Amino acid sequence: MTALPDDTARRVLFSAQKNEGPFILEWMAYHTAIGFTDIIVYSNDCTDGSEKMLETLAAKGALTHRIHTPPADTAPQQNASRLAQEEGLFRPGDWVMWLDIDEYLVPN
Repeated sequence: MTALPDDTARRVLFSAQKNEGPFILEWMAYHTAIGFTDIIVYSNDCTDGSEKMLETLAAKGALTHRIHTPPADTAPQQNASRLAQEEGLFRPGDWVMWLDIDEYLVPN
């Protein structure tokens, strides 16, 4: 059986997104309310203003945001994951869940 994280473990919510502006605040609020401690979002090629919203939220300390341009032969999600790992955004002991911004964890 896997132990639950202690109070010092980060519970990280990770996502790669494009044009999810209308959903970001609700998604963040919900997942913070159920216990996620850190939110990391990579965005690419947005045309709906979501990158500006994410940058504003990052400036306020609500999340970590990175804009990336995936290579033509690489899926944006794979590129975002690689970049986050290379940058050291995930630390030993973190619990990390990857969800799209239109997906919600519903614990029962």
